[in-house]
Amino acid sequence: MLQISLFIESDSEQEVSEIINEVLPKLAELGSTYQVSSCEKYWKIETWYKAVIDVNTFNPITLDIANYMLKRLCNVWIWDNNKSSAHTNDRNDEVMYVHPKIRFINCWFEDLE
Repeated sequence: MLQISLFIESDSEQEVSEIINEVLPKLAELGSTYQVSSCEKYWKIETWYKAVIDVNTFNPITLDIANYMLKRLCNVWIWDNNKSSAHTNDRNDEVMYVHPKIRFINCWFEDLE
């Protein structure tokens, strides 16, 4: 299992929901299901929403599979020291997200093998 936090610039929760439904099926090929556990205005930035998505995979996730999954969402990631979570760097001009309204992503992996 992993948890994805998407930070999306939007005027409405409806648009955020549409973006989630457009973006997350890109992970379906890996045999995963997902559920949005929360979606609310992000307290730090008025024009952003934070959507938290729980993703369940049918098979264990290795570091190679995790990197492949992450690259489906964004081209540049930074891993923490113990390789249990990764995030994007919104200050890097080379960052390209799978959707133009996504501004930041954080992923936490429960049992990375």
